[in-house]
Amino acid sequence: MPDENISLGLKKAHCPTCQRQTNSDIRGKANQSESDDETEVSFNRDWYILQCRGCEEIFIQTIDTDSESYHAYYDHNGELQYALDETVGYWPKLPKRRMPNFVIDAALPNARGLESCLYELYSAIDSDLQILSGIGIRTCFDAASTCLGIDPALYFNEKLDALVTKGLIRSEERSLLDVVVDAGNAAAHRAWEPSPSDLGSMMDVLEHFLDKAFQQPVREKQMAVGIANMKEAIPPKPKRQKPAGSPQTPGDRPDGDPSP
Repeated sequence: MPDENISLGLKKAHCPTCQRQTNSDIRGKANQSESDDETEVSFNRDWYILQCRGCEEIFIQTIDTDSESYHAYYDHNGELQYALDETVGYWPKLPKRRMPNFVIDAALPNARGLESCLYELYSAIDSDLQILSGIGIRTCFDAASTCLGIDPALYFNEKLDALVTKGLIRSEERSLLDVVVDAGNAAAHRAWEPSPSDLGSMMDVLEHFLDKAFQQPVREKQMAVGIANMKEAIPPKPKRQKPAGSPQTPGDRPDGDPSP
Protein backbone atom coordinates (compact mmCIF):
# COMPACT_ATOMS: atom_id res chain seq x y z
CA MET A 1 0.00 0.00 0.00
CA PRO A 2 1.25 3.53 -0.69
CA ASP A 3 2.52 5.20 2.48
CA GLU A 4 0.70 8.48 1.71
CA ASN A 5 -2.71 6.80 1.95
CA ILE A 6 -4.06 7.22 5.45
CA SER A 7 -6.46 4.54 6.64
CA LEU A 8 -9.48 5.63 8.67
CA GLY A 9 -10.09 2.07 9.78
CA LEU A 10 -10.60 -1.41 8.44
CA LYS A 11 -13.81 -2.77 6.92
CA LYS A 12 -14.97 -6.05 5.39
CA ALA A 13 -16.36 -5.48 1.89
CA HIS A 14 -16.88 -7.26 -1.42
CA CYS A 15 -13.98 -6.29 -3.68
CA PRO A 16 -15.13 -5.99 -7.34
CA THR A 17 -11.77 -7.26 -8.58
CA CYS A 18 -11.14 -10.11 -6.12
CA GLN A 19 -14.86 -11.04 -6.34
CA ARG A 20 -15.06 -11.89 -2.64
CA GLN A 21 -15.20 -10.37 0.84
CA THR A 22 -11.82 -8.87 1.69
CA ASN A 23 -10.26 -6.65 4.35
CA SER A 24 -10.32 -3.10 2.99
CA ASP A 25 -8.88 0.15 4.31
CA ILE A 26 -11.31 3.05 4.68
CA ARG A 27 -9.81 5.93 2.66
CA GLY A 28 -12.78 8.26 3.10
CA LYS A 29 -16.32 8.35 4.46
CA ALA A 30 -19.38 10.60 4.48
CA ASN A 31 -22.95 10.53 5.73
CA GLN A 32 -26.30 11.67 4.32
CA SER A 33 -29.46 11.84 6.44
CA GLU A 34 -32.96 13.10 5.83
CA SER A 35 -36.40 12.66 7.32
CA ASP A 36 -40.00 12.79 6.18
CA ASP A 37 -41.92 15.26 8.34
CA GLU A 38 -45.29 13.68 7.54
CA THR A 39 -44.41 10.07 8.29
CA GLU A 40 -41.58 10.85 10.75
CA VAL A 41 -39.45 8.26 9.02
CA SER A 42 -35.73 9.04 8.85
CA PHE A 43 -33.35 7.79 6.16
CA ASN A 44 -29.59 7.42 6.41
CA ARG A 45 -26.83 6.59 3.92
CA ASP A 46 -23.19 6.01 4.85
CA TRP A 47 -20.59 6.32 2.09
CA TYR A 48 -17.20 4.61 2.25
CA ILE A 49 -14.24 4.93 -0.12
CA LEU A 50 -12.44 1.60 0.30
CA GLN A 51 -9.15 0.11 -0.89
CA CYS A 52 -8.77 -3.67 -0.96
CA ARG A 53 -5.74 -4.88 1.00
CA GLY A 54 -5.29 -7.71 -1.48
CA CYS A 55 -5.38 -6.25 -5.00
CA GLU A 56 -5.38 -2.55 -3.89
CA GLU A 57 -8.49 -1.82 -5.99
CA ILE A 58 -10.37 1.33 -4.89
CA PHE A 59 -14.17 1.16 -4.81
CA ILE A 60 -17.19 2.66 -3.07
CA GLN A 61 -19.60 1.03 -0.64
CA THR A 62 -22.92 2.53 0.50
CA ILE A 63 -25.04 1.37 3.45
CA ASP A 64 -28.70 2.51 3.56
CA THR A 65 -30.93 2.31 6.63
CA ASP A 66 -34.25 3.78 7.71
CA SER A 67 -35.91 4.10 11.08
CA GLU A 68 -38.78 1.73 10.24
CA SER A 69 -36.76 -1.26 8.99
CA TYR A 70 -35.15 -3.32 11.72
CA HIS A 71 -34.93 -6.84 13.09
CA ALA A 72 -34.76 -8.38 16.55
CA TYR A 73 -32.05 -10.68 17.87
CA TYR A 74 -30.71 -12.01 21.16
CA ASP A 75 -27.24 -10.98 22.29
CA HIS A 76 -24.70 -13.22 24.03
CA ASN A 77 -26.41 -12.52 27.37
CA GLY A 78 -29.75 -13.75 26.03
CA GLU A 79 -31.27 -10.25 26.04
CA LEU A 80 -33.52 -9.05 23.22
CA GLN A 81 -31.91 -6.41 21.01
CA TYR A 82 -32.89 -4.54 17.86
CA ALA A 83 -30.74 -3.61 14.85
CA LEU A 84 -31.49 -1.61 11.72
CA ASP A 85 -31.74 -3.51 8.44
CA GLU A 86 -28.93 -2.54 6.08
CA THR A 87 -29.02 -2.36 2.28
CA VAL A 88 -25.47 -2.53 0.93
CA GLY A 89 -24.54 -1.16 -2.49
CA TYR A 90 -21.29 -0.88 -4.44
CA TRP A 91 -19.72 1.14 -7.20
CA PRO A 92 -18.61 -0.29 -9.55
CA LYS A 93 -21.76 -2.37 -9.32
CA LEU A 94 -21.20 -6.02 -8.43
CA PRO A 95 -21.94 -8.31 -11.40
CA LYS A 96 -25.04 -10.45 -11.06
CA ARG A 97 -23.30 -13.15 -13.07
CA ARG A 98 -19.55 -13.27 -13.60
CA MET A 99 -18.55 -13.86 -17.21
CA PRO A 100 -16.38 -16.99 -17.61
CA ASN A 101 -13.07 -16.55 -19.38
CA PHE A 102 -14.17 -18.03 -22.71
CA VAL A 103 -11.15 -18.48 -24.99
CA ILE A 104 -12.44 -18.04 -28.54
CA ASP A 105 -10.02 -18.53 -31.41
CA ALA A 106 -9.80 -15.20 -33.24
CA ALA A 107 -9.36 -17.07 -36.53
CA LEU A 108 -12.85 -18.58 -36.30
CA PRO A 109 -15.62 -17.03 -38.43
CA ASN A 110 -17.62 -14.40 -36.52
CA ALA A 111 -15.35 -14.75 -33.46
CA ARG A 112 -15.39 -11.01 -32.77
CA GLY A 113 -19.15 -10.98 -33.20
CA LEU A 114 -19.54 -13.71 -30.56
CA GLU A 115 -17.27 -11.90 -28.11
CA SER A 116 -19.23 -8.65 -28.58
CA CYS A 117 -22.52 -10.49 -28.04
CA LEU A 118 -21.23 -12.06 -24.82
CA TYR A 119 -20.06 -8.73 -23.36
CA GLU A 120 -23.40 -7.11 -24.16
CA LEU A 121 -25.31 -10.10 -22.76
CA TYR A 122 -23.59 -9.98 -19.37
CA SER A 123 -24.01 -6.18 -19.29
CA ALA A 124 -27.75 -6.60 -19.93
CA ILE A 125 -28.01 -9.13 -17.08
CA ASP A 126 -26.20 -6.75 -14.70
CA SER A 127 -28.62 -3.97 -15.72
CA ASP A 128 -31.73 -6.15 -15.06
CA LEU A 129 -32.75 -5.98 -18.74
CA GLN A 130 -34.66 -9.24 -18.73
CA ILE A 131 -36.11 -9.22 -22.25
CA LEU A 132 -32.89 -8.04 -23.87
CA SER A 133 -30.97 -10.69 -21.92
CA GLY A 134 -33.29 -13.39 -23.27
CA ILE A 135 -32.75 -12.15 -26.81
CA GLY A 136 -29.00 -11.93 -26.20
CA ILE A 137 -28.79 -15.57 -25.10
CA ARG A 138 -30.36 -16.68 -28.36
CA THR A 139 -28.06 -14.36 -30.34
CA CYS A 140 -24.95 -15.72 -28.57
CA PHE A 141 -25.98 -19.25 -29.51
CA ASP A 142 -26.46 -18.13 -33.11
CA ALA A 143 -23.03 -16.48 -33.23
CA ALA A 144 -21.36 -19.48 -31.57
CA SER A 145 -22.86 -21.93 -34.06
CA THR A 146 -21.43 -19.83 -36.90
CA CYS A 147 -17.99 -19.97 -35.24
CA LEU A 148 -18.35 -23.76 -35.15
CA GLY A 149 -18.92 -23.96 -38.89
CA ILE A 150 -22.72 -24.18 -38.94
CA ASP A 151 -24.40 -22.49 -41.92
CA PRO A 152 -25.83 -19.17 -40.60
CA ALA A 153 -28.67 -19.38 -43.15
CA LEU A 154 -30.19 -22.42 -41.41
CA TYR A 155 -33.15 -22.19 -39.06
CA PHE A 156 -32.39 -22.63 -35.36
CA ASN A 157 -33.72 -26.19 -35.22
CA GLU A 158 -31.60 -27.06 -38.27
CA LYS A 159 -28.54 -25.57 -36.58
CA LEU A 160 -29.19 -27.76 -33.55
CA ASP A 161 -29.48 -30.83 -35.77
CA ALA A 162 -26.21 -29.90 -37.51
CA LEU A 163 -24.44 -29.57 -34.17
CA VAL A 164 -25.61 -33.07 -33.22
CA THR A 165 -24.50 -34.46 -36.60
CA LYS A 166 -21.03 -32.94 -36.17
CA GLY A 167 -20.78 -34.47 -32.69
CA LEU A 168 -20.53 -31.08 -30.99
CA ILE A 169 -23.56 -31.69 -28.76
CA ARG A 170 -25.48 -34.76 -27.59
CA SER A 171 -29.19 -35.30 -28.17
CA GLU A 172 -29.86 -34.48 -24.49
CA GLU A 173 -28.01 -31.17 -24.87
CA ARG A 174 -29.95 -30.46 -28.06
CA SER A 175 -33.22 -30.71 -26.11
CA LEU A 176 -31.98 -28.18 -23.54
CA LEU A 177 -30.71 -25.76 -26.17
CA ASP A 178 -33.98 -26.10 -28.08
CA VAL A 179 -35.88 -24.75 -25.05
CA VAL A 180 -33.35 -21.95 -24.56
CA VAL A 181 -33.59 -20.89 -28.21
CA ASP A 182 -37.39 -21.01 -28.05
CA ALA A 183 -37.31 -18.79 -24.95
CA GLY A 184 -35.08 -16.33 -26.79
CA ASN A 185 -37.51 -16.31 -29.71
CA ALA A 186 -40.38 -15.59 -27.31
CA ALA A 187 -38.43 -12.65 -25.85
CA ALA A 188 -37.60 -11.31 -29.32
CA HIS A 189 -40.95 -11.76 -31.04
CA ARG A 190 -43.53 -11.83 -28.24
CA ALA A 191 -41.90 -9.56 -25.65
CA TRP A 192 -41.78 -12.41 -23.13
CA GLU A 193 -39.92 -11.34 -19.99
CA PRO A 194 -37.99 -14.21 -18.38
CA SER A 195 -37.68 -14.15 -14.61
CA PRO A 196 -34.21 -13.99 -12.97
CA SER A 197 -34.56 -17.72 -12.28
CA ASP A 198 -35.45 -18.37 -15.94
CA LEU A 199 -32.41 -16.37 -17.08
CA GLY A 200 -30.21 -18.29 -14.66
CA SER A 201 -31.32 -21.61 -16.15
CA MET A 202 -30.87 -20.31 -19.70
CA MET A 203 -27.39 -19.03 -18.90
CA ASP A 204 -26.42 -22.36 -17.30
CA VAL A 205 -27.23 -24.13 -20.57
CA LEU A 206 -25.52 -21.50 -22.75
CA GLU A 207 -22.35 -21.46 -20.64
CA HIS A 208 -22.19 -25.27 -20.64
CA PHE A 209 -22.51 -25.26 -24.44
CA LEU A 210 -19.81 -22.59 -24.87
CA ASP A 211 -17.48 -24.28 -22.40
CA LYS A 212 -17.77 -27.63 -24.18
CA ALA A 213 -17.41 -26.06 -27.64
CA PHE A 214 -14.50 -23.67 -26.96
CA GLN A 215 -12.89 -24.36 -23.58
CA GLN A 216 -12.86 -28.15 -23.48
CA PRO A 217 -10.76 -28.55 -26.67
CA VAL A 218 -8.20 -26.13 -25.23
CA ARG A 219 -8.08 -28.04 -21.93
CA GLU A 220 -7.74 -31.38 -23.74
CA LYS A 221 -4.89 -30.02 -25.89
CA GLN A 222 -3.09 -28.70 -22.82
CA MET A 223 -3.62 -32.01 -21.06
CA ALA A 224 -2.23 -33.95 -24.05
CA VAL A 225 0.86 -31.72 -24.18
CA GLY A 226 1.42 -32.14 -20.46
CA ILE A 227 1.09 -35.94 -20.64
CA ALA A 228 3.44 -36.09 -23.65
CA ASN A 229 6.07 -34.07 -21.79
CA MET A 230 5.65 -36.24 -18.71
CA LYS A 231 5.99 -39.41 -20.80
CA GLU A 232 9.38 -38.22 -22.06
CA ALA A 233 10.50 -37.61 -18.48
CA ILE A 234 9.47 -41.01 -17.09
CA PRO A 235 12.56 -43.22 -16.67
CA PRO A 236 12.35 -46.59 -18.48
CA LYS A 237 11.47 -49.69 -16.51
CA PRO A 238 14.63 -51.68 -15.72
CA LYS A 239 14.97 -55.12 -17.27
CA ARG A 240 14.59 -57.99 -14.82
CA GLN A 241 17.84 -59.83 -14.14
CA LYS A 242 17.60 -63.65 -13.78
CA PRO A 243 19.82 -65.58 -11.42
CA ALA A 244 22.61 -67.52 -13.12
CA GLY A 245 21.66 -71.15 -13.88
CA SER A 246 17.90 -70.61 -13.43
CA PRO A 247 15.72 -72.83 -15.67
CA GLN A 248 14.28 -71.27 -18.80
CA THR A 249 10.57 -70.62 -19.06
CA PRO A 250 8.70 -71.36 -22.29
CA GLY A 251 8.77 -67.69 -23.11
CA ASP A 252 12.57 -67.69 -22.84
CA ARG A 253 13.04 -70.32 -25.59
CA PRO A 254 14.18 -68.79 -28.90
CA ASP A 255 11.60 -70.78 -30.86
CA GLY A 256 8.78 -70.27 -28.34
CA ASP A 257 8.27 -74.05 -28.07
CA PRO A 258 6.64 -74.72 -24.66
CA SER A 259 7.56 -78.43 -24.68
CA PRO A 260 10.15 -79.57 -22.11
